[in-house]
Amino acid sequence: MKNAAARPIVELDDIELVWLLQRFVLEVRDGGGQEYCAKTVHEIMVELQRAVRTKRPDCSFFCSWEFKSFQDVMDGLMKQSARFGQPKTKQALAIWPKDEDVLWKSGVLGGRNPKQLVDTMFYLVGKNFALRSGEEHRALRFGSTSQIKLVEKDGERPYLLYTEEVSKSYQGGLKTRKLTPKTVKAFNNPQCPERCIVSLFKTYTDKRPDSNEFYLKPLRKPTEEKWFSVQPVGKNTLRTMVSDMCARAGLKGYYTNHSLRRTCATVLYDEGMDEQLIKEHTGHRSESVRAYKTTSHKSEMCASDVLNGCKESTPHTKKSEPEAEEKAQLNPASAAHSGMSKPAEGAASEPVEPDAKRSPLASIGNIYAQQGATMIINMK
Repeated sequence: MKNAAARPIVELDDIELVWLLQRFVLEVRDGGGQEYCAKTVHEIMVELQRAVRTKRPDCSFFCSWEFKSFQDVMDGLMKQSARFGQPKTKQALAIWPKDEDVLWKSGVLGGRNPKQLVDTMFYLVGKNFALRSGEEHRALRFGSTSQIKLVEKDGERPYLLYTEEVSKSYQGGLKTRKLTPKTVKAFNNPQCPERCIVSLFKTYTDKRPDSNEFYLKPLRKPTEEKWFSVQPVGKNTLRTMVSDMCARAGLKGYYTNHSLRRTCATVLYDEGMDEQLIKEHTGHRSESVRAYKTTSHKSEMCASDVLNGCKESTPHTKKSEPEAEEKAQLNPASAAHSGMSKPAEGAASEPVEPDAKRSPLASIGNIYAQQGATMIINMK
């Protein structure tokens, strides 16, 4: 077994692998001699498994019974880490509408100068189309082959149509050949033209030279007709666009380009949009979209008020009685189950008191009395 540590991991058999992995999990330390958190150790194990699978595709550290003792050790480490409080992974924050207002009012976003305009296009494109990172922005093209098209039809609101090409969830291979790429529409904003993505896109189109690159560097000495050079914005600059914008606006917190994707899912979720619609914007194929949806402080306050009997900030209202009666007529079986069905003809029924005077127990008693009378008549 001691010789196993000196050999390449892809050449070890199951017994040697289990022995080596158990020792690694228990003994691995960082450069300062400190223990890694359990999540980091798990991620290292996943990468080691990926390396082993290049020679043994069926090898599974976390599912195969041959690795049961390693799984027990890993399970114990994660439970111990949870018990003593494992450090949380840093996640990009969503940009709430009040924070976006700060970006606009501070002059970070807008269309009055070249720097403002290119930053605003990056922000609005990332938020409306839920792009993942600077790499997806970097892959955008302009012109006839662009993923973003301006659509204008008579009598309809103009919009930008984004068509996904290659992404994490759609790679265009055999596994995704039957899937359709994500398409998202971003309509104009007639109520606030200065923040309208369609209007700003038109301005950006008019002020830039002919180039296939989507994001272009602002000119040091722009003219009225030309604001940008033919050189694209560098990938390092694109990687830190959102964090730089938020820092200039004075927003505190951990903001990255991924914040725009989280903002898309979070704002739609907070406005009560259907999860299917959110998935269509983000491109998620699974339930992992729920990890992007963050509950607002207002919604949390509403939930607390409901639980504590405070009705000042209830987010949802119950269905009115006419709606309930209409539903009962459309679905008699459901109405009977809920106690709303009418008794058969000739059945005795208790006089119903007004809602203001009737107690909950009296209401339940009346329902059971009506149902009992109905059953007796049916038996006769």
